[in-house]
Amino acid sequence: MKNSIFLFFLFFTLAFNAQCWQMVSTGEFHSLGIKTDGTLWATGSSQYGQLGDGTNMSKSLLIQSGSGNSWQFVSGGMFHSLAIKTDGTLWAWGRNFGGQLGDGTNTDKNIPTQIGSSTNWKEISGGGSHSIGIKTDGTLWAWGDNNNGKLGIGSFTGSVNTPTQIGSASNWKHISCHMFHSLAIKTDGTLWAWGGNLGGQLGDGTNTDKNIPTQIGSASNWQSIETGNSHSLAIKTDGTLWAWGGNLGGQLGDGTNTDKNIPTQIGSNTNWGFLSGGNGHSLAIKTDGTLWAWGTNGVGQLGVGYSSTITINTPTQVGTSTNWQSISSHGHSFAIMINGSLWSWGPNQGALGIGSPTVTSINTPTNINCITANIQENNYSLNELNFYPNPTSTELNIQNLTDPLVNLSIIDATGKVVLEKKESGSKINVENLPKGIYLLKFNSEGKSYSSKFIKE
Repeated sequence: MKNSIFLFFLFFTLAFNAQCWQMVSTGEFHSLGIKTDGTLWATGSSQYGQLGDGTNMSKSLLIQSGSGNSWQFVSGGMFHSLAIKTDGTLWAWGRNFGGQLGDGTNTDKNIPTQIGSSTNWKEISGGGSHSIGIKTDGTLWAWGDNNNGKLGIGSFTGSVNTPTQIGSASNWKHISCHMFHSLAIKTDGTLWAWGGNLGGQLGDGTNTDKNIPTQIGSASNWQSIETGNSHSLAIKTDGTLWAWGGNLGGQLGDGTNTDKNIPTQIGSNTNWGFLSGGNGHSLAIKTDGTLWAWGTNGVGQLGVGYSSTITINTPTQVGTSTNWQSISSHGHSFAIMINGSLWSWGPNQGALGIGSPTVTSINTPTNINCITANIQENNYSLNELNFYPNPTSTELNIQNLTDPLVNLSIIDATGKVVLEKKESGSKINVENLPKGIYLLKFNSEGKSYSSKFIKE
């Protein structure tokens, strides 16, 4: 009987959480996600409108972006965002000084804006100030700033503010771009690169920039690729892991801090399955569901906690979970587990979605629950209420409160109300709560407030 109850509870939990997240992508200071219901969400900095909620105000909780429930693919650039809907249309918003949105202008947009009228976009990738995409017919396209030749259109300067086809090939399969360079795989398994090459991140054996796609080596068994700020990562069909480019922080994972300008195998494991390249660090998931990280760790971006070692130059397991499904990393990281739950870590500035803008960073994966992520927060300002300390171990104080609290409730990461009462005063005792992330909700002065806090 106990086993039956346990199995029912497990099934219920997984089924409920399965309504959560299906895809995430990180920009420099913002994060994007698509839920399994097809809605689009964002958190973090929005100085250029990159959250897409119609404002240029930053958020520290995930808020719904755009409208509708037909979002299928999303990619965060440095300060801009790209997405594809289920009807194959392309949308973009955020910073546009280099034409990286592709709408024919150089004007920032703070709501998702349709790019052209094509309905056959398949995959997109946002870089520093440029964007690339593949259509369902296998053609490759690029737009935005072209410094270092990163658009691949045969020149090293200028910019293009509408999607422009790269060459005439129609067998492109996967793409990835970051600050200065771009990578792509063709359907025949060959690897191609173009753009900036100062650290050897193109992998062609030189440190010379390229302004057209250039084949890297002769191998035809490349399966997936990921670009970091100045390095590149890839997995072959045999499950082996490869890296090349800048390695100052150990982000290649080969046990050194020496740059490499050709693809270099990392270790001997043959069970690598998913990759993400960040700003001086790397993340990967193995086919057994374990999460691994290496590179610079000064602000907790590896997720392994702080230590006397600021950099780690070999893949190191993050925690013990075997349930990781996908990851995305820039300066900070977002990840999804197989049950659809969302996790974040690294530098914050609101991009972690934890509802605590004053927390500068988190150095281990922290759960962002589906239920609490649905609650839109009030925009933070100096004139609004201030919650401190956060994280806290005993007491949560509310600064600038002039009216007694009413109908206070605290909700845990599973969506369960763990404390519900009327309170008069600006101090809330949380000493008896277990460690974790909680949502505080209450009314004051005729307004409704909600804020996440961390109990240490």
